[in-house]
Amino acid sequence: MEMRSLSDRVRYYLRHPGRGLTDARGNLRRIGRLCLPPARLLNALRSKLATRGEVFSCAPRHAVMYVTDRCNLECGWCLRNRDESGEMQHARMPDMTPETFARILDRLPYLEAVSYTGQGEPLLNEGLLAMMAHARGKHITQFLTTNGLLLDEGTIEALLDVRLFRINISLKGKDAAEYNRVAGGDSGRFERALGGIRACVALKKKRGSDLIVRLSYVVDRRHLEYMEEVVRLAEDLAVDRLLFDNLVPFHDFEHGQGVLFADDPEVRETVRHLERRMSAVLIDLPVLIRRTDFTYYCPSLYEFVNVDAQGNISGCARDLAPQPGHGNVFCDEDFLNTSHFRSTRRLFLEKGAPA
Repeated sequence: MEMRSLSDRVRYYLRHPGRGLTDARGNLRRIGRLCLPPARLLNALRSKLATRGEVFSCAPRHAVMYVTDRCNLECGWCLRNRDESGEMQHARMPDMTPETFARILDRLPYLEAVSYTGQGEPLLNEGLLAMMAHARGKHITQFLTTNGLLLDEGTIEALLDVRLFRINISLKGKDAAEYNRVAGGDSGRFERALGGIRACVALKKKRGSDLIVRLSYVVDRRHLEYMEEVVRLAEDLAVDRLLFDNLVPFHDFEHGQGVLFADDPEVRETVRHLERRMSAVLIDLPVLIRRTDFTYYCPSLYEFVNVDAQGNISGCARDLAPQPGHGNVFCDEDFLNTSHFRSTRRLFLEKGAPA
């Protein structure tokens, strides 16, 4: 279950004492890893205490790196495959190099965490492990999102060597039929993805690593019944966590087909069932879209920055891709307060965006 309170956490560990001991050991190791240097700690404290206004005076704490626009899948819902996505779609460009990555980190001296994601498959970038080694040298916590198709033993060993904090493996279907319908390609991809997940879990256990292996699955309103099957699959794979992602309505929040809305009785009942479900896998439930009463604070606009191979940026960790008109870490001195950031923050401050 998604543990939203201390009481939820206590109940969960009472049901699964073995998992509690494992998590406790992992958390002790992570505390040492997450101890921040004084300058980063000061920036983090200032960021938490600062007023959330149109202009923000603190440095970014988390960067989402668009390291490649290449992918080995063709998922229909992906922004890179949608012609009408506008500023949500990232312009195709060469892969980010380790040298450019190092220059970007120099412009983000207070960075605490880096996510390697974007609108492509990060493991296709041959320089990714060199970037990770560089970030590790700066004691930056690292997250990777991948479809799992390239997770062979050598790659997983290398990811463990750079002390990756969490790997998020995006599973495109609960079985081969759904996987092929969503992602296209040959019928063996589903089994290759599962093989990568199993290898990751096995090598993590073999090395006694505290890497968090999280499976993610995009939920479509038209297939709510799949959620229980995906939970059982996650349990069989023995991953640490399972994230259910709401199908993102890129333009039409009000009438988007497949979107999970908060006022949908069937959706609410399904979510409540999963909240009550006992599982050895921690389940992160989908964030439900509200049609009205758009009172929402988005930390991405203050603590995150998306950066691509040319230094272009954006302020939404999920949807808005870096664009030349949004700002640039190499060209703009105060890049976190460009007109893009200020206008997007204003949208939320005026309660005009859906949660």
